[in-house]
Amino acid sequence: MPEDRTVAYKSGHGDYGRANDIAIAWPPGAAPLVIAIMSDRDGYTADAEYAIIAEAAAYAATTLMS
Repeated sequence: MPEDRTVAYKSGHGDYGRANDIAIAWPPGAAPLVIAIMSDRDGYTADAEYAIIAEAAAYAATTLMS
């Protein structure tokens, strides 16, 4: 996120390689923006792919906050 945004977020993960992140960003002088991203994979013990969450978050931030 750009440095002039106030951001609060919560990340998490679980079985089946689930990974998620939710954030609220407050642009100066504008309404807040909520971004939620979740991913999962096949297999109960699969590892989470945090890079996918990071890539989606970066895309959302670049697209929605510009």
